[in-house]
Amino acid sequence: MHYTGTIWRPPYEADSLILEATAGCTHRACKFCTLYDELPFKFKASELSTIESDLLEAQTWFHDPLSKIETRLFSLPTSKRCRVFLAGANPFALKAKRLLEIADLVRKYFPWCRTIGCFARVTDVASKTGEELAALREAGYTGLTIGIETGDDAALAFMNKGYAAQDIIAQCARLDAADIAYAFFYLAGISGKGRGIEGARLTAAVCNQTRPSLIGANMLTIYKNSELYQEILAGNWEEETEIEKYRSCPQRWCKRRFSQCAKNGHRLESSIVEIDGFNRKAMAAMDSLDQRAPECAEIPRFDDGMVNIQELIRIMAESLVNEIMDAQAEDACADGNRRNGYRERALVTSVGTINLRIPKLRRGSYFPEDLLTRYSRVDRAVVAAVSEMVTCGVSTRKVERVAASLGIDRMSASQVSRICESLDDVVADLQERDLSGTSFPYIWVDATYVKCRDGGHVSSCALVTAIGAGADGYRRLLGLDAIDTESYAGWLAFLRSLRERGASGVLCVTSDAHEGLRRAIEEVFPGAAWQRCIVHLMRNAASCAPTRQKRAAVLAILHAVFDERDPALVRELYHLACGEIAGICPRAAGLLEDAEADALAYLDFPYAHHRRIRTNNVQERANRELKRRSRVVQVFPSRKSLIRMLGAVFSEMDEDWASRRWFTEESIALAVSSAKSAAPAPSYDGTAGEHARRIMEVVVADNPIGRRAA
Repeated sequence: MHYTGTIWRPPYEADSLILEATAGCTHRACKFCTLYDELPFKFKASELSTIESDLLEAQTWFHDPLSKIETRLFSLPTSKRCRVFLAGANPFALKAKRLLEIADLVRKYFPWCRTIGCFARVTDVASKTGEELAALREAGYTGLTIGIETGDDAALAFMNKGYAAQDIIAQCARLDAADIAYAFFYLAGISGKGRGIEGARLTAAVCNQTRPSLIGANMLTIYKNSELYQEILAGNWEEETEIEKYRSCPQRWCKRRFSQCAKNGHRLESSIVEIDGFNRKAMAAMDSLDQRAPECAEIPRFDDGMVNIQELIRIMAESLVNEIMDAQAEDACADGNRRNGYRERALVTSVGTINLRIPKLRRGSYFPEDLLTRYSRVDRAVVAAVSEMVTCGVSTRKVERVAASLGIDRMSASQVSRICESLDDVVADLQERDLSGTSFPYIWVDATYVKCRDGGHVSSCALVTAIGAGADGYRRLLGLDAIDTESYAGWLAFLRSLRERGASGVLCVTSDAHEGLRRAIEEVFPGAAWQRCIVHLMRNAASCAPTRQKRAAVLAILHAVFDERDPALVRELYHLACGEIAGICPRAAGLLEDAEADALAYLDFPYAHHRRIRTNNVQERANRELKRRSRVVQVFPSRKSLIRMLGAVFSEMDEDWASRRWFTEESIALAVSSAKSAAPAPSYDGTAGEHARRIMEVVVADNPIGRRAA
């Protein structure tokens, strides 16, 4: 796709196909605008050949299978529901003939395209005749986005917009006559200090005389490289105060002055901070801030003159919360009670430390239960952020640095640990949840070792986990615990806790070959098969070989066995492999012969499940994530902290598993049905034994050590 510079589009065009029809702005004289300063030219129209090549490229999204996958992965617009949006400051400034030619190209490559939209200036509409507007509507042009900015003529003239409020009304009436839908964007703060409310009234009057399908609002941002900034330095214009901006906030005016627009069926949007969550007292407190203007500090700025937004938000939040508490305390004094000063408290928030002045009463007590949590010096947002960072493997030192960047003065390691105690409930719920709701035909069990401080010294602690595939096809974490060693007693207690919480219907347990674990499985889940992880088995067999060459030979032979899927062929190959390996390393061959029943246990289960139940890969992937997170901590201060963090990691995994099936309902049903799914018909000639010998001959021929042994 061909794009020039930064591409701007309205938020509601996120699913549209973006075509660059123009670059730059025909006007480019608005004092506040710097969007297209990066371009070396004022305005340029795209060649029709360039637009056609972009359409041809976009067409592949519908016809190319790989592009379909990419479309889904990256949330690109779907061709069958295509809407085209022409990029550029105001493509509607193009001649009607050129716009119709673009529409013809769009229909050529996307005949199902519903509509075409673009940015437009009021003056662009004025340059088209009524017949041309009707032809454009017939061609699919509807959904224009017009940045009217304001209905204040004085502001429009000062900002050099090139039109007046009456022009907006007149040209929108022509669009209404042509049945071309349009949306407005309103720029709050454009009227300047002392005129914010008047500008809002005038803008509401314009909106009430037109029929916009949507009214979006943005806040005016003043950039140092803009002409408006020079006007401010020259003393010709002054920015609205924050309180004045709030009073002319589009959301407040949408509910009041824009009520007629709402009656007309218009949809109202705003990119300003939501205020619906505030109660009436909060609104009254905000309204009263202008009465305290002399007490308010100046707008915080950086050394280069730019507004420090974070500090501004902190100041406003601090002032707002204190005003709300004062208002609530005054209500509490309505029955004759009296105020008795304040108690100072500091609250750590995501925007910095807020100094609270909590009112005291002569009779009884007052605490803002709807604003703050008792005995908390940290707000919920910080708790959530710190907990998430620690869970994701961010070190305490890095958490401190992030906290400092948020304006939080102190965030010690001990404070981080206390904050993370909020994870205890999540982990406890994971460890203690009821498992009786479904059966678990398949369970994978494993342990990973993490360093932990216990009894005044550092030692390795075994974190044991069990993952199950339920009869509904979903994976779940069944349990986790920290034990001293992988002993029979430790595994027995852990598996019994699973059974006591309702784990039942177990048909196969997959794990590494640990004698204590195997005994515990036989005792807790009698009748369940034990599948020895074939990956660990191959590693164990290879480790028996004395040299690197012999280890490679053993692995090559075993890979040839387990690369096959046909059950009969796998069994024949396994027997031949034991014989071949006996000539290379008798010890490895003996290990394989003893492990045959457990290594091939998976062959007795449905064919579609073989690859998943024959290895402990699901546990290994989880363990890798645990190791990655624990590597940051290195040594956990206690077992409680170990279970807290790693339990939180598993909680994330469990939540992800709950969003997608691992087995389909039809597939997992085969595990418990009497009718086992048969393997596909063999694709080789002759019997399984004959084909196994042919495979083994090839493997031995490719292996010098195997040839010598033979």
